Amino acid sequence: MAITRKTRARSKEGQFKGDDPSTPTVNEAWVTAASLAEFIGIDGNPARLEQAIDLASAAAAAELGIPSLPAVLPHPLAQAVKLLASKLLITDELDEPPAAADLPLVVRYYLKVYASAQG
Repeated sequence: MAITRKTRARSKEGQFKGDDPSTPTVNEAWVTAASLAEFIGIDGNPARLEQAIDLASAAAAAELGIPSLPAVLPHPLAQAVKLLASKLLITDELDEPPAAADLPLVVRYYLKVYASAQG
């Protein structure tokens, strides 16, 4: 039996959604998902996760100005890719890598930490 958990609902842009007072029987601010995998849309679909990771990696490499990421990702770079891949899955933006202006602040932070450690 899966544990059902409530998770804050997010808009396509990743912002938290508020509850719509015109629908008193539905709380749009929260979604119920049996698991986080189901919530972000990868439950039973590993190809979707791989696609999100590929797009996140391409966006991170472009932001760093390198052709591709290293084979073994150090912690800050791995965190940036994981966070961006999660955002891409949640917002269902799996067509092309996001532009630099569309990278979340926390992803930019991890990329800067990685870049500063490289010298």
